[in-house]
Amino acid sequence: MINSRLLKNALSLAEHGNFARAAKALNISQPSLSRSIQALEATLGEKLFNRSHKGITTTYAGEIMLKHAYLISASSESMQEEIQRHLGILRCRVLCRRCFVTLGYC
Repeated sequence: MINSRLLKNALSLAEHGNFARAAKALNISQPSLSRSIQALEATLGEKLFNRSHKGITTTYAGEIMLKHAYLISASSESMQEEIQRHLGILRCRVLCRRCFVTLGYC
């Protein structure tokens, strides 16, 4: 299974176009970001980014990985939002129940 942190780092690298800016945005060191990308490439068995003095570009495998990483990221955010809404509804029900009990409606 691929660590979601590795995917997050790869998404940031693709977005920023170079290791220094991506590492800064992620609030990690550039060597840490480089190691995480290497770990992701090793896990997938494929080079994901072409590195040059002009910056990075994605390989075909990198494009495939990014497509799925975006979907995983969006799904994870959606799940968290849905759970937060559910918890909000439960909290509301508990508060309303307390109000009704306090006021003698239950």
